[in-house]
Amino acid sequence: MIFKIENISDPFLEKIYLNALEEMDNFFNTRWSNNPPRIIIVPDRKTIDEWRGMKTENWVTGWSDGRSDYVLDRNNYEAESGKKYDEIHYTAEIKHELCHSYYSTL
Repeated sequence: MIFKIENISDPFLEKIYLNALEEMDNFFNTRWSNNPPRIIIVPDRKTIDEWRGMKTENWVTGWSDGRSDYVLDRNNYEAESGKKYDEIHYTAEIKHELCHSYYSTL
């Protein structure tokens, strides 16, 4: 498989990311200053399945490999997951995935 990853500018996601990093730093009593985890926005279910190498259930909207955290694109969230998109839930999902990366460094 070949994938194309692009850097995006998204103030909404950037705010969530920076706030979550600060919260995780405080919670885990650490400072992840070098090479913090990356958020990879995955566009659709097909890409999730190909990236994961298997057919995934529609409830799989995020995961972590301990270095990067993957989240289904909020613009396709409802169509690709069967879940209703909610800004608060989406923010919590990003924090949840980042928590996996933090925990993996302990």
